[in-house]
Amino acid sequence: MLKTEGKLAWTDAYTMDSEDLTVLVNRSLAYSKNKDLKAALAVINECLSVIPKYCKAKDLQQRLLKLSK
Repeated sequence: MLKTEGKLAWTDAYTMDSEDLTVLVNRSLAYSKNKDLKAALAVINECLSVIPKYCKAKDLQQRLLKLSK
C-alpha cells in the first residue's frame, strides 16, 4: 500500500468528499472476498466512524461480524 504523510493513499480518496464513502465499502468487500476479514472489518469500521448511520456499510459490517465468528 502506498503511504502519503502517514495516511494510506486510499484514505485520502474519501477525505476530499466524506459524503462518498463508496471507496471504503468497496475496499472492505475486496478484503472480504480475499478472506481477510480482519482487514475488511477495520476498513468498514473506519467508514462508519465518518458516517455512523451509513446503511450499506452497517449491513456489510453485520455480515462481516457474522462471518468472523
